[in-house]
Amino acid sequence: MGEKLRIACLEGDVRDAELIEAALSDLGVGHEFVRIESREAFLSELERGGLDLIIAERFLPFLDGLTALKLTREKYADLPFIFVSTPADEEVAIEAFRNGATDYVPVHHLSQLLPAVRRAVEEAAAGRARRRELEFVARILEASPAGIVVLDRDARITFANPAVARALGLRRDEILGRVCSAPEWSIADYDGEPLPDRELAFRKVLDTGQPVYGVCHTIQWPDGRRVLVRVSAAPLTSESGEIVGVVATLEDATQEIRIRSELRETSRHLEETLAEVHVEQDQVAQIERLRALGEMASGIVHEFNNALTPVLGYSELLLRVPSVLDEKEKVLSYARAINTAARDAAEVVSRLRQFYRRRAEDEVISPCDVNALVRQTISLTAPRWSDEGMGAGRAIRIQTELSQVPPVHGNETELRELLTNLILNAIDAMPQGGTITIRTRAAGAYVVLEVCDTGIGMTEEVRRRCFDPFFTTKGSAGTGMGLPVVHGIVRRHRGTIELETAPGKGTTFRIGLPSGAPGESVGKDTRRLRAARLLRVLVVDDEEPVRATLVQYLLADGHSAEAAADGSEALDKFRRGRFDLVITDLAMPGMSGVHLASRIKQLEPGQPVIMLTGFAETMAVAGEQPPGADLALQKPISLGALREAVGRLFPAESSCECP
Repeated sequence: MGEKLRIACLEGDVRDAELIEAALSDLGVGHEFVRIESREAFLSELERGGLDLIIAERFLPFLDGLTALKLTREKYADLPFIFVSTPADEEVAIEAFRNGATDYVPVHHLSQLLPAVRRAVEEAAAGRARRRELEFVARILEASPAGIVVLDRDARITFANPAVARALGLRRDEILGRVCSAPEWSIADYDGEPLPDRELAFRKVLDTGQPVYGVCHTIQWPDGRRVLVRVSAAPLTSESGEIVGVVATLEDATQEIRIRSELRETSRHLEETLAEVHVEQDQVAQIERLRALGEMASGIVHEFNNALTPVLGYSELLLRVPSVLDEKEKVLSYARAINTAARDAAEVVSRLRQFYRRRAEDEVISPCDVNALVRQTISLTAPRWSDEGMGAGRAIRIQTELSQVPPVHGNETELRELLTNLILNAIDAMPQGGTITIRTRAAGAYVVLEVCDTGIGMTEEVRRRCFDPFFTTKGSAGTGMGLPVVHGIVRRHRGTIELETAPGKGTTFRIGLPSGAPGESVGKDTRRLRAARLLRVLVVDDEEPVRATLVQYLLADGHSAEAAADGSEALDKFRRGRFDLVITDLAMPGMSGVHLASRIKQLEPGQPVIMLTGFAETMAVAGEQPPGADLALQKPISLGALREAVGRLFPAESSCECP
C-alpha cells in the first residue's frame, strides 16, 4: 500500500468516528479520512469517485447502512465496504456479507479494524490487477486475427472471438450457444466428403484428451456457401484436471485453398509450357547439330581440297605435258608428291576427332625432319600459291630461312597438314600478293617454326577468336577449320603456339615442337614385315577398285590372290578352295564382313581374317575390334600397312626393313 488512500467514514457518533480514525493511525500509508454526516454528502462522494474504502455504521440516523452498501455496489462492485457497528446478532452480519460487505468489525473491538482495512485494500488491489489482466486478455482475444473458440463437453460453443465470426461468415450471436455437430453444421473433410461426429476435431479432443493440429474441415451452409477452416484444438481442464471442454483456433483457409488451386493450375500450365520449351529446345538442338554437321562437312571438303590440289596439279602435268614422261626423276618426283598427298587425304577422316581426343598411346610418332617437311610442303602447295596466284594477277613469293635443327617427335602427316594450313592461311591474307617467310631454329628442348606473311593482319577480336572451330572472316568462302586444325595438332604434339599480328602489319605464327635425338622412335614398331612364306589369299570387297588394288599389293609381294565381290561369293570360294588368309571389307551389302568372318570361323576356327574398315583407328582407341577379325586395318590401306599386317599374322624368324 504505497499510495495515499481516500477513506470515507459514515458514522453518526462523533466520538466513534474519532475512535475509528485513531485506529487507522498505524495503517502505514498516507490516507485522507473523509467523515460523511448526511445522505446527500454520501451520494456526492459516490458520484465524485476516487474512494478506496468505505467504513460505515450499520445503523445510521441519516441512512441505513445496508442501503449505503447497496448504493455503493450499484456503482462500484469491488470497492471495499467494512461495517463498524455495535454488537449485533449473527444474522445481521450474514445479511451484510450477503449484500456485498467486505468485513464486519464490532465497535468495541476496533483493534481488528486495522488488519481488516489492510486486508480489504490489498484484496481490492489484487482484484483490480486481475481485472486489468482479464481485460487485457479480452482485448487480445477480440483483436486476434486467429479465431478462438471454446466449447463445453456437449460441444456447445460458449465463447467465440470476432475472428471466428469472420471465418465462419456469421454473427457472434449466431455462433454462441450452438452445438458443433456434423449434421447441424454440414461439416465435411478437405475434399468435401461428409464427416461423422466422431471425426470432428473437437470430438476427437473430448474423446481422447489429446490435442489435434491443422485439421481441415469444410462447412457447407444452407445458402450454398462453403467455408474451409483449419482447426487446432486442445482439451480445457478444471483445477482438478478434469476435461470440461475444448479450446480451439480456427483459420479461414478458403483463400489459401484458392491460391493453392491457382498455383496447381499455374504449375500445370508451366509444366505444359516447359514441355513445349523442351520440344523447341530439341528442335533447336537438332538444327544446331545439322548446322554443325554442315560446317564439319565444309571443313572436310576444305581438307580434301588441300590434299587433292597436288594430286590434280601433278597428274594434269603428267597427262597434258607428255614430254615430262621422258624425265624419269621429274616423274618420280611428281609420283612421290601425288602419293604423299593421297596419304594425307586418307587421314582426313581420322583427324575429324582431333578436337576431342587425346593422342592414342600406340599412335605412330617418329623423328621428323622439320626442314625437309618445310621444303616438301612448299612443293605440295605450289599449285595454289604459284600457279593460281599468277593466274589471279597477284604475285606470291615464299622464302625460307632454315637453320640446322634436331628432329622433332611427331606425326609426319599431321605436321605437314599444320604447315599446309599456315601457308594457305597466309595466301588468303594477301589478296594483293606478298611474301611468306618460313623460318626454323633451335631453342633449348624445342624446335621453333615461324610462318610470317606480309598480309592484312588481324584485329584484336579476330586474333582472340581465330582458333575457335568454324570461326571465319571469309564468309561463305571460309570453313573456319584451318587454324583450329593447326591448334589441335600443336596441342597433341605437346607444343606451343604464339601469334603476333596487327591490322596492316601482317601475321607471324610461332610454333614450338619438342625435339628428339636423330633416329629415336616413339610409339608402335613401324617396320614393314614380310610374311614368313608366300600365301594364298582371298580378297573380299564390294568395290572393284579396292579389290584390284589389294590383289596387286599381294601379287607385288609374290602372294597369290583370288577376289570376291560379296560375302556369298567369298563363302562359296572358301568352301571350294583352301586359303591361308582372308581379307574382307567390314561394310558390304547383303552379307557383312562380320557375318562372313563368323561363317568362315565356323568352317575353319583357326582361319586368319583381316577386316578393312574406315573406323579401325576409332575402334582401336576404344579398345574394340570387329567380331571375328584377327586384325582390323584402317581404309584406305597402303602397301606398307598391308605388308605389315600380313607379316604380323605370319611372322618370319627375323624382320627386315622393306621399301
